[in-house]
Amino acid sequence: MANSSLLAGQKRYYVLALIFSLIVFVVVIAPLFYTPFSGDDVFDSVWPEQRLIEGRSLLDDTIMWTSYFQNEFGKFNPIAHFVAGGFSTLFDRRVDFKVGQIVAEIIVAGSLAYLASILLRSRWVAPIAILVLASFTYFRPYPGPYISFGVTIKWVTLISVWGLICAVQWMENPSRLRRRYWGTGWLFTTTIYIFSYELVVAHLLASAFLAGLCRRRRDRNSALVVVSVLSFLYMLSRGYLLLNRTGSYAAYQFGNSLPMAISGAAKQVFSALPLAHYAYVNTLENIPQGLYLLIGCVLAILAALSFLAVRISLPNLKGIRSRNVVIGVALGAIYILVPSLFGGLSSGLQARPLGVGYLFLMPQVIGLALASIGFITWIAGRQAFAPPGKLVQPFIVIATASSFVSNVSVVFAVDPRINVRTLGYPREIDERFLLEGMKNVP
Repeated sequence: MANSSLLAGQKRYYVLALIFSLIVFVVVIAPLFYTPFSGDDVFDSVWPEQRLIEGRSLLDDTIMWTSYFQNEFGKFNPIAHFVAGGFSTLFDRRVDFKVGQIVAEIIVAGSLAYLASILLRSRWVAPIAILVLASFTYFRPYPGPYISFGVTIKWVTLISVWGLICAVQWMENPSRLRRRYWGTGWLFTTTIYIFSYELVVAHLLASAFLAGLCRRRRDRNSALVVVSVLSFLYMLSRGYLLLNRTGSYAAYQFGNSLPMAISGAAKQVFSALPLAHYAYVNTLENIPQGLYLLIGCVLAILAALSFLAVRISLPNLKGIRSRNVVIGVALGAIYILVPSLFGGLSSGLQARPLGVGYLFLMPQVIGLALASIGFITWIAGRQAFAPPGKLVQPFIVIATASSFVSNVSVVFAVDPRINVRTLGYPREIDERFLLEGMKNVP
């Protein structure tokens, strides 16, 4: 009876910590609701009306853009174009569009929490994982994966996370039947990822790393063969597309200088770090003074909820095996470093200013979160430096507060007069319609 009461009490505390961490995450990303259309979203937001005018379907647009990107940039990502077009069609109003982006962010956070909990074999990792991701979710004051590109980058990040979930479950599950299900899930998500994004190397390398850790020799060898074949076919097809493209976009041109490649890779890694975009532009000065009191009140609530969620969760992170922690940190390192190494080869990305990252910044943030979660669980389990909570609690409280303030500042740093549609059409498309007419409309 006492044991059942204790378990029920632990469950209540766990649910409470999970709710607190989710509230913190939602508040941190809530400023996304007030951002305008930016980057490709400006044009994607009017394609539903354009399709209606010209009598095209979503499938027609998907084929058109897939063909265009294949010929111009050497990319074959039909699923990404379908997701982008479908999202813009379903959520064509700015308010709905931004709510959809926020929901997508929450789903990614929940998926990361699930991945961390099964990887480290403790459900108490989930609230910590959500708080850590909130601490690293910084909007950028330029078209990037958080405020721009609809849910496309969020989609490929989610697919990659679920691919890792399937791989971990396949590696650890004792049931042969369930291992087949999870293995099929990994193959499915990886295939979807290949047709959704141009840089799949980090995901394939992480999959190979997990497959190599499997203790079942036959399964391990079979998985490594499948990963190797997929990697070979991907690299072969990617190389063919790059060699046969017609465009000369700088981001897809290889640089010929090793120092520049190293510099480009280092800049991409740096751009994934918290507050890195301040090396590019200071957005804090854009916050109106009239919001200081409101922001202060929100920060007090965030601090209290973060403190309580960590206080509840951290003492229960005992008994986590060092092997699992190392796996989590290694996966994080793969997702941080591999995209940067490949990005550093691009002459266009080498020329980017310090603090400006490319689109695979969001998967890199997932890697940064995985590595940090592993480090935090190691501190909690070993009680290194200090008892659990004395170091981690203030770190997470300060980090989530910093993330929220920075995100609010980015909202006011984005100029609403430039390439943004708040009502009607963007200026550029209005001008084009005036100059070229409405195409098939008499």
